[in-house]
Amino acid sequence: MPSAAGPRFDRLVAWLRRETGIKFKVRTVVDLGDKDYACWGTGDEISAREGWLIKIERDTSYPIQMDALLHEVAHIQDIVKNGYLKDVDSQHTDGFGVEYAALLRAYARWEKTYDGPE
Repeated sequence: MPSAAGPRFDRLVAWLRRETGIKFKVRTVVDLGDKDYACWGTGDEISAREGWLIKIERDTSYPIQMDALLHEVAHIQDIVKNGYLKDVDSQHTDGFGVEYAALLRAYARWEKTYDGPE
């Protein structure tokens, strides 16, 4: 079923699943909550069997949704490889940075092939 974010976002989700091999679901939601700072995405483990649930703010542009999705997937990759850190302030570790940079480079290569609808 297509998401409310549109076909370009759906194609990105499918590519990320293939690229990373990580099992995750994505929901686009209208309000992630905290108005004290800009938050466009969250990610939580559902279970070892079901994988992860990533929530992305629906009422934003594709570039913001794309960046938030790559950001959350990089967190998941870091957690899978290096373990979960309970301290939220320490979630942006060197391991996260390595995963995020690698995803951004892979996305830039993949995006050059996109010729579908916005």
